[in-house]
Amino acid sequence: MPDIQFTDEVFDIEYQVGDAVTIVPSPNYECPLAWLESMTEHCGETATIVGVETLNLGPDGNFRDVAGYLLDIDHHRDTWDASCFVESYERLGTAPVLEVASAQELNEFLGV
Repeated sequence: MPDIQFTDEVFDIEYQVGDAVTIVPSPNYECPLAWLESMTEHCGETATIVGVETLNLGPDGNFRDVAGYLLDIDHHRDTWDASCFVESYERLGTAPVLEVASAQELNEFLGV
């Protein structure tokens, strides 16, 4: 499980039913609610939040509650958290990653 402290600032951003969000351009495997392969097909797409659930990230309620979002784009199949949305990073004042280099591109850049 990722370090919850790493994502605390992202979770201070809450979305409401009806908000439009853009899914990150590449899989966020650090997502505390777990990134599932079914989510990958929606990277870069815009969706509407259709439901919000409060989830606890810890045994016996020992960790903080996190909002889990249901989206129209996947027929409410997966639960997404704020770190899965580009808007979270924009609201935090940091630039979203628009493109992620493949391992091969990175190796070529590094001359490996």
